[in-house]
Amino acid sequence: MFEHANPTFAIVCTGDELLRGDTPDTNGPWLAASLDALGYSVSRLVIVGDDLASIVGALHEAFSQAD
Repeated sequence: MFEHANPTFAIVCTGDELLRGDTPDTNGPWLAASLDALGYSVSRLVIVGDDLASIVGALHEAFSQAD
């Protein structure tokens, strides 16, 4: 299923409303806790705005830090 026996995950959450604090990020922490409960590690959880450049940059960083 995975290339590595115990892969490391990076989570990227997007939304200007998350950055402004209008909406709390519940998905990122839930996903991180769920992965941890399954025995996987999360190397980072990052929130970026809805602009394409920020999303692409965050994904590039995530791919470099996770399996």
